[in-house]
Amino acid sequence: MLKNRINNYERTVVQRFIPAATGPIWLTGWLGGGLDGGLGDNDRPLLFVPPLFGEMNRCRRLMADCAMLLVQQGFSCWMIDLPGTGESETDPALLTLDDWHDAVDRAASDIKAEAIIALRGGAILGRQSQHLPHWSLAAIDGPTIIRELLRLRMANDRGLGLSSTSAQLMALGSAKGLNIGGYWLSPALFEGLSNIIFPYNNNVISYQLETNSKKTDSPTLQGEPMWRHAEPGRSLPMAAAMANAITTWLD
Repeated sequence: MLKNRINNYERTVVQRFIPAATGPIWLTGWLGGGLDGGLGDNDRPLLFVPPLFGEMNRCRRLMADCAMLLVQQGFSCWMIDLPGTGESETDPALLTLDDWHDAVDRAASDIKAEAIIALRGGAILGRQSQHLPHWSLAAIDGPTIIRELLRLRMANDRGLGLSSTSAQLMALGSAKGLNIGGYWLSPALFEGLSNIIFPYNNNVISYQLETNSKKTDSPTLQGEPMWRHAEPGRSLPMAAAMANAITTWLD
């Protein structure tokens, strides 16, 4: 356990593995309490599910800052490293979308999550945990993820003097898999993402940024799309806006 003082508030950081079909899954937890690491009587566990692929690294600090603010409101917060990412090592050639669903479900069950907090593509993950309340920000479905990844791959190809089309890459991804931006998508993962939509139901509340140019009936919050930045960054005001929205929603 690592103990750090942030804004004069004592919190405990816990990191551990839980079992899953693909191998151990890494969880990072931010827990309230004193020096003994106790959770307190008002512990309310939340599972954070990060965005996918390159967006994951660019948003990790944002989610961690939000988690630490929520700890001060009486929650405990846990963030999952999906199979094949971070410390959850898995052969990417064997990875499927079901593996990611299973990992989220197992993590939610393990911490006895009160709710799921997800950004972007993380909002589509988890099947058994769909009965839990879901709070998401700028959620996107699988086909949108694939379109954005293909645009990235085509841009990279052009930079190398190569010519590729969306149709060609779709066929290649389904048959053999694709390497995009340093991430390997197996054929099974590629196909799974190509067909999964955002799970709209009564348990889901999906926020959008106020800067979103698309018309939407979704609630909004102030902030900038950290997932679009070239490098990982930090925005404490946005983390605070997220934490306030989540706290209001759960209370």
